[in-house]
Amino acid sequence: MPAQTKQYVEYYKKQVEVAREFGVTEATVHNWIKASEQGNNNLKIYANGKRRYIINDAHNKSEMTRLKEKGRKHASNTNEMIVYADEERLNRMFGEKNLGHFVNYLSIHKKIPIKYGYFDGGAALWDSYYKNTDYGVADKDTLAKTFDMILSQIERYKYVNIIDLGPGNSLSALDFVKKVQDSKKLLKYHLADISVDMINIAKKNATKALGEEVVSCGIIDFETQSLQDVLFDLKKGYEYNEVCNLILFLGGNIGIGTSLEDQVRILSNIKDGMNYGDLLYASCAYDKESIRTIFPLSRVDSRDNNEMLIIYALGIEDAHFKREFKYNEVTKCRELNLVLKYPVTIRFEKTGAVIKLDGNETINVYNHRRDNFELISEKMKLTGMELKFMYLNDTATKLPEISYLASVV
Repeated sequence: MPAQTKQYVEYYKKQVEVAREFGVTEATVHNWIKASEQGNNNLKIYANGKRRYIINDAHNKSEMTRLKEKGRKHASNTNEMIVYADEERLNRMFGEKNLGHFVNYLSIHKKIPIKYGYFDGGAALWDSYYKNTDYGVADKDTLAKTFDMILSQIERYKYVNIIDLGPGNSLSALDFVKKVQDSKKLLKYHLADISVDMINIAKKNATKALGEEVVSCGIIDFETQSLQDVLFDLKKGYEYNEVCNLILFLGGNIGIGTSLEDQVRILSNIKDGMNYGDLLYASCAYDKESIRTIFPLSRVDSRDNNEMLIIYALGIEDAHFKREFKYNEVTKCRELNLVLKYPVTIRFEKTGAVIKLDGNETINVYNHRRDNFELISEKMKLTGMELKFMYLNDTATKLPEISYLASVV
């Protein structure tokens, strides 16, 4: 249907408003608008320059109700479903350069890299989740209980830089960092993450707690990039034995690697930039057989979590799949998989890319491997790092947490 060009018209300002009102994804709303311009539905669209908006009136409400119901009926049969990816949103998540790599990765591995879920609203979603749950309690408590052990390893240095890898909103670490600052040793608290949005949230919290002069930040994908430049620059201008770099790797971030090889690669990227005397402090949930199949409530039948942001941006709906939660005995990971009910073809209109997924095919959107004493020891041996201590906190938190401090050999 041709776009409407009235001087004034009541319309939905954002696609997310439509998505929330009708219980669909933003990608679906995006597809409705595209289909309308191609004459494939009866929606009335308002054009403002290059932007297109759905008019907010009784006709469109009835039509969108019909389109939603049509989608449900289509989802109930075994025919192939063709969906259209929201490329504008995916470009904001991945960057235009990386989107092609992602399409290829998904086609081959049938897996969503969760690190990209913290873009385009994902960071704010995570911040809200953190503040409304007890997610950070374990890290705060463990850092408090191990503070003296950590301090004993850095007390011979005049200054300490604390580098927080994947800091989230930084709230888990700030009590610890503030204690180091109170000891007059803190030189810089450096936030390192792949997501600019997440960095901005963490920086705001850190600046409020510590002061602007000690907070710095940088964008880095520590899963694939060495920390050498970051760690070198933080010591620039100081004597070799005057400053220690203390790297925090909290919240089970290391566990997101599905295999031992993945985790060793990440730890090697960290080690590459460490000098003698620099330290790595990492924490992760402790692996116990009794809790291997327990998943956070935020992920169970929920649309509002970081793991699903990319799925919905691809145009895949809840009706297209069923959720599968399991413990994988081979990888030793907890997994959330989406098992497709029928074949789905994902089309990218701008690039012409196509992803074909078979019926009953599985897309992995979350996996996490917890730590134990044996696994940590093996990782340190393979990485060439030396353990200073390991600590199991299984008293004050609902989920036992294991942490460790390590240095280069």
